[in-house]
Amino acid sequence: MNIWFILWVFLTIFVFGLFFWSMLILFSQKKAWRIVAEKLKLGFDGGKLTTSPSLSGSLKSLPLSVYSEEQTINENGTKRYRTIFQFQLPVQINTSGVIASHDARNFALSLAVKDEVKMEQTSLNPSITVRADNAEPVLAYLTEDKCKSLNAIMAISGIACILIFDENATFLRFETPDAFNNAQKLERFLVKAAEHAKVLSA
Repeated sequence: MNIWFILWVFLTIFVFGLFFWSMLILFSQKKAWRIVAEKLKLGFDGGKLTTSPSLSGSLKSLPLSVYSEEQTINENGTKRYRTIFQFQLPVQINTSGVIASHDARNFALSLAVKDEVKMEQTSLNPSITVRADNAEPVLAYLTEDKCKSLNAIMAISGIACILIFDENATFLRFETPDAFNNAQKLERFLVKAAEHAKVLSA
């Protein structure tokens, strides 16, 4: 038997296997997100047959969006997909800046803000990066309770977290490769994240 034919057969089986595995994860994700949307009274959009679902609405009275995002990670155009959780917080910090977990440090360093804020006056974990145009309003914002919440959410394994803000808006964003295709896991994370988002909104 021709070796190239054997290789073609194995390659075909591999490609179809990868496709069906991806579709299995996608369908289980759609099912899990629909269940959680109904339970937490969120809007659900199932997307097209081969695209991820999304959630929208409010949780703990905070606007929330959950969706999958395609990202380009290098000059060769390599793609990756991330699940994004984003809360809009009703708080003004009166400067532009970012507070980022260790996994999101490179993103924080890429932003066009003036400098890194020294956190010796707070109880923030040293692994957390804080950058802002003006340190004073950031330090005033970082009460003990907020530091505790930031330390907790920015230590979650496998999930990058940023609090990004300017004079007009503040967003709490989580980013992970996890598809969250388990309804119980997704609900637990959303409820806990909303509790911390509420603390950070005070």
